[in-house]
This record gives sequence, C-alpha cells and structure tokens, in this order.
Amino acid sequence: RDLLHFYQNEPALYELDDSPEGFAWINGSDAEHNMLTFCRMTKDKKNCLLCHFNFSPVAYENFQSGVLCPGTYTEVFNSNAAEYGGTGLVNPEPIEAVKESWDFKDYSIKYHLGAYGVCIFKFDYVEPKREEPQKPAKRYTKEDIHKLAGHYKKVK
Repeated sequence: RDLLHFYQNEPALYELDDSPEGFAWINGSDAEHNMLTFCRMTKDKKNCLLCHFNFSPVAYENFQSGVLCPGTYTEVFNSNAAEYGGTGLVNPEPIEAVKESWDFKDYSIKYHLGAYGVCIFKFDYVEPKREEPQKPAKRYTKEDIHKLAGHYKKVK
C-alpha cells in the first residue's frame, strides 16, 4: 500500500517515463556490491529521486555514491525501516552532497543502506557550476617570455 501511494505521489516515477530526460544512471555496473543506482527526473527538475537498490545480504554504513549535482538529498523511502520489518538502518537527516568525485560524477553523498534494501532520496536538480579555468598568477610581459625562452636555450 505504501509503495502504491509513494508511486502516485512522486511525479519523478511517471512524469517523463517515455523520455530519456526522465532517467539517469549513476552506477549500473556495481557487480562487486550487487547494487544499482539511478535517478528519476521531473519536467521542472524539482523533487527528483535518487534510487539505490542493494541486492546483497550486506548492510553498509556510510556507503558512498555519486550524485548528479550539489544540493540536499532527503530520504523519502527506505525498505529497511522498522515499520517494514527492517533493521531500522535509515537516514533520518538530510545529506549535503560534497564535491568529491565518485561513480564518474563530480559530487557524492554518504549514507546508510540496509541489506537487500531500497533507499530513495529526493533532491532538486541544479546545474553544477562550471569552474573557470585558473588564470596565471602573474601576467607575463614580452620581456619575461624572451628571458624565459633564452634561459630554456641555455639549459639545453
């Protein structure tokens, strides 16, 4: 019953069902841990879902996963909750993504994940800021370049 209500109340699960923009893999090849991680998106990029499936008998505390963007990730469903017969290893507090590359993504989060569990986080997609290329600390003059070039020739 809870899953049916969850599906009905989460547009990310159906709104872009027939469009590639509605789905993004985070990690679809984690055979070592027997896990799948993906995102479901909405048209307005608000209330998107990060879905993590653990098909192994191993529970993880502080499991790290890549995420699409910076921001806050709030758990909205966890099959390991005590009310579903799980151990209660859940994520009661929102989690802030950090700029640490993981799963080929620029940002990541760490969270608890129960054995044979499904954990779903809600987030608003924000386009990650592109970093400006670093400018040289010193602006070189023609004289500097000639001096450097002359030094290079002398070293050879």
